[in-house]
Amino acid sequence: MSDQLDKLCAAIAQAEARAPPPMAANDAIRLYVDLCQVVDPIKRNGLRTLLQELTAKKTAREIPSVTQAFLERAPALVGAVLWRQCCEKQRPRGDPVPGPAAAGGGEDASPPGSSSDAPWRCNWCQSLKADGRCRGPGGPSTLCGTCYRRHRNGETGPRSADWSCDRCGVQETPRRFKGPKGPATLCEPCGLRYVKGATGPPAEDWRCDWCPETTGRRCTGPKGPGTLCKTCGGRFRNGKTGPLSATFECRWCGATSTRRRYDGPTGEGELCVSCGTYYANASDKIKARLGHVEKELVNRASEVERLTSELDRLTSVPVIDAETGAETRERPPKRAREDADAAPPPSGLQREKAQRDAFRQVKLEKEALEDRLLCTICMEADAPRTVLFGPCNHFLACASCADALQECPNCRVPIAARTSIANTS
Repeated sequence: MSDQLDKLCAAIAQAEARAPPPMAANDAIRLYVDLCQVVDPIKRNGLRTLLQELTAKKTAREIPSVTQAFLERAPALVGAVLWRQCCEKQRPRGDPVPGPAAAGGGEDASPPGSSSDAPWRCNWCQSLKADGRCRGPGGPSTLCGTCYRRHRNGETGPRSADWSCDRCGVQETPRRFKGPKGPATLCEPCGLRYVKGATGPPAEDWRCDWCPETTGRRCTGPKGPGTLCKTCGGRFRNGKTGPLSATFECRWCGATSTRRRYDGPTGEGELCVSCGTYYANASDKIKARLGHVEKELVNRASEVERLTSELDRLTSVPVIDAETGAETRERPPKRAREDADAAPPPSGLQREKAQRDAFRQVKLEKEALEDRLLCTICMEADAPRTVLFGPCNHFLACASCADALQECPNCRVPIAARTSIANTS
């Protein structure tokens, strides 16, 4: 502070005031010392900055008196209350307070530049509309919310009007990004590319490495950032290693044009939209179909077993044991059964004959069902159908024959899945 007082004394001594100052030079120095002792550090720095500015201007002969300029501008820095209290210590009772208030014609008049009258301004952008007064390099409540966010991101001062992106040279951007040279050095597109690892501006003659696409979003590929288009970039993220073939023909329906290609059972991008959608949901459909077929087979097997036991009961004859008198039922020989069927039934057995005919029909249906469940390839009696083909859901072959097939023998569709089903017949 002694250096500042020496400069102030030297400047006041050399001042050539146009009018007598409202206060002696020594009183101004004492007022400055008193103010520095009572104000907070931020206002003390403001007084010191004002003193340095006035001293420099006096050296360049831009102002007539350092004392006069100090008394005019100091009240706006320290506030009307502190200014009045410090001035009352230096002046006899009844004398007017020095500064703009004395020229205003009354002791009760407040300085027009006091903190109570002066509107708040951001130290960087000088904006009066503050979305929040935040701390900045100059202390608390010195920056608006926008400038505070810029200061927090590493910027050290207000933005210049002649700004341009370091990479592409654009001068207007909705948002400035941090670049290799510091904060707020890149525009929004270049900043996003820099975040993803790009090392230079986008090329004007850009083209996707996998397809002829030249516009749209640029994504990361095997050669680095910004080398693939949006479609190929998505395929690369999903683990694909190259582009799709230029010619297309759906493997299932033969369509040559589609708005999207789907992965099929034997490769990628081999199905059209309709076939690909069906294949994507085929697993759920196959599971539902298998559950229905298995349930139907179990129901039929239990029904056949019940009808067979009932048929055996109805076609057997009662046999009475001579010793115990117990009655059992035995089936007659085949020839006897045929003779009994050929002979005219007694009138009392008409209903039983109808039942035998019905159960004979059930037996024939059971045999036909067993024949239908045999493998259509080998037709062996001990080789029932146990494999369901996908995606066509045909149930035709046993396990040994199904392993040797590549296409469904019914519809000639390539077999994509083989599901084993327990045949309970």
